[in-house]
Amino acid sequence: MYVTSKVLKLKDKRVAHRERHILTRGFVFLIGVMLLICGLLALVVFPEAGIVFLLAGLAFLSLEFEWAFIALHFCAQKTDQLIHWFKHLPRSVRLAIEGFFLLLLIATVWYLAK
Repeated sequence: MYVTSKVLKLKDKRVAHRERHILTRGFVFLIGVMLLICGLLALVVFPEAGIVFLLAGLAFLSLEFEWAFIALHFCAQKTDQLIHWFKHLPRSVRLAIEGFFLLLLIATVWYLAK
């Protein structure tokens, strides 16, 4: 699927990343850890943004660690399943779900702007 194929491209980059200078690898590690921490903190306030930060952190860390690659690959597979499920819903149901999340976004922005 689409997201899984993007994650699998990272697997090829892992080999090249292992041959980079130790400072570059350390910098990539620090960015990944910072994104994970920001993602965990953002999950409390803005769950949608927190998920994006967590996935970005996992993407950076997957260059260094196998466990991060496995976690990112698992998330990509679940995302592909969700996209497949959503695309096969009737149009009226999809519009209702999209409308609900749009209203939720508007309500959140309105609440925070008060």
